[in-house]
Amino acid sequence: MLSKDFYTNIFIIRHGTPKYPRDKDGRRLIYGSEVSLSEVGKQQAKDIAQRLPRLEKIYSSTYRRAMQTAKIIARSHTISPIISVPELVDIIARGSIGFPLDDILAGIIIPPQLQNDETMKDVEKRTIPAFRKILSEARGTSIAIIGHGHGIRLIAYRLIEKRK
Repeated sequence: MLSKDFYTNIFIIRHGTPKYPRDKDGRRLIYGSEVSLSEVGKQQAKDIAQRLPRLEKIYSSTYRRAMQTAKIIARSHTISPIISVPELVDIIARGSIGFPLDDILAGIIIPPQLQNDETMKDVEKRTIPAFRKILSEARGTSIAIIGHGHGIRLIAYRLIEKRK
């Protein structure tokens, strides 16, 4: 029979929908760490909390929207404290904050400050070691990791590649 330490249940969750800042034309803007969850995002967190099996620990990015999601889930599972992991923050795009998201994604606008933004390689260099540390600490438990799209994709890719 396998020991309890053999299995670790990991639920990797993107934060709920944020309150997107918008320009005067209603376009979504690149946003930073202080953006909160929208009402839809709060409901999404409540919904996922009800669907998750019993969790023992929650790890979260330190950005407001991720922590709000983590707190909603933690309340439902009576978990305290939430373990803050600064390395799980979203891609750091200080030079892009305030520019229209769709225009940047389409390459229409390339802010001159973009050169100061993180690359996916930068995100990988901090996210993957943090994920490995979480796994070593959480061995044999059931955990949730609350993060952001870029980091979650990197973690998922690593997990899929490891299974091949």
